[in-house]
Amino acid sequence: MMYATKIKMKSGLSHNYSLQEIESIFLQGANPEVFYPKEVIYDWLIEHPRTIRVKLGNEPFLVPRLSPNGEKYVQSESNNILYDNLLSLPRV
Repeated sequence: MMYATKIKMKSGLSHNYSLQEIESIFLQGANPEVFYPKEVIYDWLIEHPRTIRVKLGNEPFLVPRLSPNGEKYVQSESNNILYDNLLSLPRV
């Protein structure tokens, strides 16, 4: 199992709370353990669903999403919180 443990936002958007503004996500348990672009994680999850969890709270799975303009991004499974669990991870 892999875990999302940190996020990097797009340049100049470090305090933004939009999932689409996440640039990359650090994956613990991946080989290698580095930041991966959200598009790469999206593609991985299309082929390998329910293989990455957010290392926070009840550890929801990441799921792939596509914006109306075709941008690939990911979010955690809904668990009735105000902001997605990904957005509560440490930012670097």
